[in-house]
Amino acid sequence: MSESRTIFKNVNKPEYYHPNCKCVNKEQLNPEFSVIFDPRKMTYVFNDVNKCKMVRTMGYIPEDAEEMRSNISRLVISGFSKGEYKLGKLNENGQHISVFYNIPGKRDCSDISYRCIAGCVAWPNGKILVATPIIKEKKQ
Repeated sequence: MSESRTIFKNVNKPEYYHPNCKCVNKEQLNPEFSVIFDPRKMTYVFNDVNKCKMVRTMGYIPEDAEEMRSNISRLVISGFSKGEYKLGKLNENGQHISVFYNIPGKRDCSDISYRCIAGCVAWPNGKILVATPIIKEKKQ
């Protein structure tokens, strides 16, 4: 019998049972998290009219796509490791989570930090799939 080895903080983990559950509680883990983040996701961000408009308000242009992908990857790992995520639905694709992070603006917006969300899916062995890389939170 194999363990799924999907890793969540004890204070922020799924509390329900799911089919074929093999979840195990452990006192301490220091896992190596890795992000699966297809570069085409950033191409989509800069090609979609609304998303492109959103990232441009943060000072980013298409030439920044790889830098942005690298930063978001690092910020997703950091946010997930700190427990800065919200659990979403669990389905055959994995445990959906929203990971919160702050990303610095660029160019004319370089003095501003933006609160954003990445839509992700937690997979076994500390892998996190970035499905939706950036959603800028609305100011309250």
